[in-house]
Amino acid sequence: MKPAVRRQIPQGHGPVAAAGDGEPAIRGKRHGVDLPADRWLHTFTGHDDNVTTVAFSPDGRRVLSGSWDQTVRLWEVARRRPLLTLNGFTGKVKSAVFSPDGRRILTGSTDNTAQVWVAATGQPCGAFRGHMGPVAAVAFSPDGRIALTGSWDQTVQIWEVATGRILQSFSGLRGQVAAVAFSPDGQGALSGGDDQAVRLWSFVWDYEFPEPAAWHPGAQPYLENFLARHTPEPRGWFRWQSPPAWSEADFQQLLAELVNRGYGWLDAEGVQRELKKTAGRRR
Repeated sequence: MKPAVRRQIPQGHGPVAAAGDGEPAIRGKRHGVDLPADRWLHTFTGHDDNVTTVAFSPDGRRVLSGSWDQTVRLWEVARRRPLLTLNGFTGKVKSAVFSPDGRRILTGSTDNTAQVWVAATGQPCGAFRGHMGPVAAVAFSPDGRIALTGSWDQTVQIWEVATGRILQSFSGLRGQVAAVAFSPDGQGALSGGDDQAVRLWSFVWDYEFPEPAAWHPGAQPYLENFLARHTPEPRGWFRWQSPPAWSEADFQQLLAELVNRGYGWLDAEGVQRELKKTAGRRR
């Protein structure tokens, strides 16, 4: 079996790994203590070839895995069960990520395209065509409006998610691109490849922020993800669910996240009211 590759995941969950035997697995942490290296929480079976990319959803409740079998599969972590399969690829899947709100999935494959999918249904909702080689790396901007793709054609391209329009292309690299990432504020990006170099890119976005407001429904998914991360595990014989709990520091982190996601114009008091209202509906 080929060595497992570990990826970073949301706080409070165990690492997820993709292995060359074609199966993604979760190994874990319980009560803040790392489990032994040879103890696995669960193995998700279903892929027919090597698993090349894995990721948790922002709320940590779902896992996605992409494979050379030309599929991306979604799994529910708590119940350890498959949810759906993304089909229709004409090449091996090289990379896949969730959007910051968890509602979409961005994939890259050896058919030279990147595609956007609806996470709830597995239906395609957009495609980026323009690379001349396999798309080995993909990333969403912090607000989910922009996509970044890196390819073996030695280019990095920037796309508008809503329209599929290419915004900018960086060429002149000296090797195949294997990794891309946005900065937390969305104003820059990193790329790396087989030329043994890491490149830092800077963007200048022409964007006017709306007038300050108490709330906007577009930010609701980030509140849901926040509450999911701050809701204790069910306990007791009847699996009693404790209400969400967070500190002032946690709330400040949420406000910082909303800034990075493009909602920095929301009023803190309005966000606090909506957060408490949403928490009340979850009880």
